[in-house]
Amino acid sequence: MTTRDHLPTMTTFTGKIFNFIEPDPGSICIEDIAHALSLECRFQNQSKVHYSVAQHSIIVSRLVLGAPAPIGMSHTMLRRIALMHDAAEAYLGDVCKPLKRLLPDYQVIEDRVQKAIFRHFRLPKEVPPVIKLWDAKLLANEWIQFMGPDWHDAMYPPDPSIGVIEAWSAVESESQFLKMHELLFDPKLFT
Repeated sequence: MTTRDHLPTMTTFTGKIFNFIEPDPGSICIEDIAHALSLECRFQNQSKVHYSVAQHSIIVSRLVLGAPAPIGMSHTMLRRIALMHDAAEAYLGDVCKPLKRLLPDYQVIEDRVQKAIFRHFRLPKEVPPVIKLWDAKLLANEWIQFMGPDWHDAMYPPDPSIGVIEAWSAVESESQFLKMHELLFDPKLFT
């Protein structure tokens, strides 16, 4: 037993100590997020192939490019939020919605972690509805390709405009996530 075993913390990929109850925006870094999301698969790791949350986030960020941005928000900001919309999963894992509904304390922790991440990256407090819409629309396509033909859990039918998704390796997902971050964010602000 280490001295930290009784604390609600974890050690990240880069060696930072992350507190689940009181997440410090200063303990958040893009390398930890990219690495963890690239290893975390969608569908609570039950997909047929490795299809990462990192790749999913990149796709959502690309999909919102063609969507109207909320009044007063640039498309760049919209894409930043889309890229980071599941970033809490880097610290908490991907918990499917049916299980999440049974865990109200988890939902409180997830909300705190997501807010700390958004503070760190200077993002608005809330995810705009257009991102939630494209996240939901993408689900049916992902389900058919990575789980099977029965997409009953999706709110929307498959969208042919999304096309075929070629699943990337964890290494490719991490690399592409970091490239997308570099494209959308000014790295000098987050060192």
